[in-house]
Amino acid sequence: MPVYNVEKYIERALLSALNQTFESIEYLVIDDKGQDESMNIVRRIVTKHPRGKYVRIIDHGENRGTGATKNTAIKEAKGKYLYFMDSDDEIIPNCIALLYDKIHNTDLDWVMGAYSEITFSTNKIINSIGENRQLRGKYCLVEHILKEHFVSIATWNKLYELDFLRKNKIKCVSNHLNEDAWFFFQLMLMTRKCILIPEITYYYYKTESSITDFRSYTEEKKQRITSQYIEIDLLKKNLLNQYTFDKSYPLLLCVTMRESFRYAYEVSCLNVSGENMNMFSKFYMRYKNNSSRIAVRQFMSYPVSIGQIFKMPRKRIENFLYWLISFIPYFFQYVFIVIVRFIRK
Repeated sequence: MPVYNVEKYIERALLSALNQTFESIEYLVIDDKGQDESMNIVRRIVTKHPRGKYVRIIDHGENRGTGATKNTAIKEAKGKYLYFMDSDDEIIPNCIALLYDKIHNTDLDWVMGAYSEITFSTNKIINSIGENRQLRGKYCLVEHILKEHFVSIATWNKLYELDFLRKNKIKCVSNHLNEDAWFFFQLMLMTRKCILIPEITYYYYKTESSITDFRSYTEEKKQRITSQYIEIDLLKKNLLNQYTFDKSYPLLLCVTMRESFRYAYEVSCLNVSGENMNMFSKFYMRYKNNSSRIAVRQFMSYPVSIGQIFKMPRKRIENFLYWLISFIPYFFQYVFIVIVRFIRK
């Protein structure tokens, strides 16, 4: 569990972890050097709780970001399995017991529970997301996602076999605000067996300081996130170069470009102030924003030639469309992105 400026929520999160029905758990609390009372609250709880002796606090020395906290956990954990949770969320009392029963008895790379989204202001559940599915085979997760199934890219609420993460060198980008995208991309490529269960095991609280809340961002933070999306997109496309001769390469390209489209839309929404403008004014301002223009052109870049597309055994039409979009003027790219996202909502 990473801890950084969460004094309002850390007690709820930590107690939900410490009060698990499953008995044999090592707890890693990563102190990412916030400025509030979070760690004092953690130490108070650890001192008094019967399971406090199983809590290991790791001091980062300086603020290194959520990605670095996950990498530290992968490196330092001593158990067979690893579970991430955020320090402003909550898990049900038998969360680990449910997930452990599946992964231990079925020999999996990881297992994921369902989750509920809860609004901070009302504490009401606004959405519950999950399904009952067992996936097996090379690129089974890629195939599943391309069939329009939703799988959360979040690192949390999945119980991973630790050796699976270490053997495949699956890590986060250390200094990123949103560590999930690159981690999940590696997970997609390496997963051979996983289970998604319908039981809700995690409560995701949408707080006013949530990293995914664009409205509260400063211009500096917007620019940082934009550059991080670009970095992740480059990492993905560079990694795909290692799979050029794989028969599933067309599928991997499709799932990568779909994510690139999502980045393009989010960045175009992110880099505009004055959200009280009407729809057409917003559209124009986002189109004219230079940061968005540079980022979208990167996201729309397609790493394969037309000749290679015609040799593909699968997904030729979809890959041809991605190739075609990479060459059209920016205005039409932007219009296409907005239309696609509107249709998919």
